[in-house]
Amino acid sequence: MKNETWDLVPYPNEKNVIRNKWIYKVKYKSIGVNKKYKARSVAKDFAQKYGVDYEETFAPMEKMPINKIILALSVAWGWKVFQLDVKSAFLNGDLYVEIFMNQLEGFIMEGKEAFMCKLKKSLYGLMQAPKARYKKISRYFVDIGFFKCCFDFDLYVLN
Repeated sequence: MKNETWDLVPYPNEKNVIRNKWIYKVKYKSIGVNKKYKARSVAKDFAQKYGVDYEETFAPMEKMPINKIILALSVAWGWKVFQLDVKSAFLNGDLYVEIFMNQLEGFIMEGKEAFMCKLKKSLYGLMQAPKARYKKISRYFVDIGFFKCCFDFDLYVLN
């Protein structure tokens, strides 16, 4: 709710409604002491139907020769190289198609039990999640002055 991932709407009779499930994980510190409990909801994408819920999937992958060239150039020219992990990357992609999902078990709104979640952002497990994430990050890079390399869809260069 805080991330505005969905809106509660009346049950759409003619639409496919995707189910979801909870994934639980316990994160530990290096010495084995319990650090924290994590839970996330994922969509059961196997319920999505081609031509009904999605038209295409898209998940670009970087090409290994491009990685090698960038690392070689960084050594030759003294560039700093950083590695980063984008936490919850798929959860930030905006959806431009109508996808409906059941309310989360344990979080069903009182008085709106028959309502469904109309997704506004992607979730792990959706066929559209990689494409939605790619579109959002691509738009961000272009907005701050990068341009896309014509040889590798995942390579952006700053003028």
